Amino acid sequence: MQEAVAGLQVGCESGACSVILDELSPEPPDRGDNTWTLRVVDGAGAQVVVESVTLSPFMPAHNHGTAPADFPATATGSGAWTAGPFDLFMPGRWEVRVAVGVGEDNVEHAVFAFCVEG
Repeated sequence: MQEAVAGLQVGCESGACSVILDELSPEPPDRGDNTWTLRVVDGAGAQVVVESVTLSPFMPAHNHGTAPADFPATATGSGAWTAGPFDLFMPGRWEVRVAVGVGEDNVEHAVFAFCVEG
């Protein structure tokens, strides 16, 4: 598990793409409202054209997420997507599960795992 900071790159489960965390506020993630900006790239680092990006914060140790559970991102027009604010309301290990729609009936998944301090 790596610290969630700008520049962190996580591979999609299929290996066909990666999700890069461009900006986050606050940095690193903290209790309370958080907003993230992401990009999706292929294996060569080229931008992937995607149709949708959704973030789903989740605490695996407690088997719960946030309310609402999903945060659809908004395209910024430069290939980046911004989602939030989402409330990381308690300390501990969080996962932000990212679903990337890359075509009709094709969704890639990536997971950012990190700890929020108490």
